[in-house]
Amino acid sequence: MRLEELRGYLWPLPVYQRVKKEKPPKEMTVHTMAFNGRMVKGVLLDESHGRPVGSIAVYSEDNRFVDKASDILSTIKIK
Repeated sequence: MRLEELRGYLWPLPVYQRVKKEKPPKEMTVHTMAFNGRMVKGVLLDESHGRPVGSIAVYSEDNRFVDKASDILSTIKIK
């Protein structure tokens, strides 16, 4: 078991410009994150803005308080 918190959706700059038809406003923070072996620059938006093709879900994970981690397949009995 693991716990995840959705932090928002990273809209890479080309995705933001394609969908919104403009550059992000200057007051929006541009984040740089590693994804699939490359650095991606974009803005972090919440779900109210949607999740267009090319956006990346950003999660934080906390597994410090997991009771028991086990393989689900090892607990299934087949008759």
